[in-house]
Amino acid sequence: EKNLNHLIITKKPYLNTSLTIFDLAKDLDTNYKYVSQVINNEFNMNFASYINSYRINDAKHMLKDPKTSHFKIEAIAEMCGFKSKSAFNTAFKKIVDLTPSEYRDS
Repeated sequence: EKNLNHLIITKKPYLNTSLTIFDLAKDLDTNYKYVSQVINNEFNMNFASYINSYRINDAKHMLKDPKTSHFKIEAIAEMCGFKSKSAFNTAFKKIVDLTPSEYRDS
């Protein structure tokens, strides 16, 4: 779990739009079942939710940061590792309970 957290925080693999659990397992020199088990047991989430929580956290900062707050929502979504604006909006709303636009305006 410590290795996983360290990897996520230092290397930010979640910014890669095509990240898979297999990629994480390879980076951690273990198998995907172990990574899945750690995410499920330690964070009570599945892989997608776990990765999206980091992506959304970055997005929240970007939406409020004066340097990036003027970027289009789609650009922020992509920079945070989302493949599409709709996937970003759905994940954001699920975690934050606001759309990215509502969050930026709040």
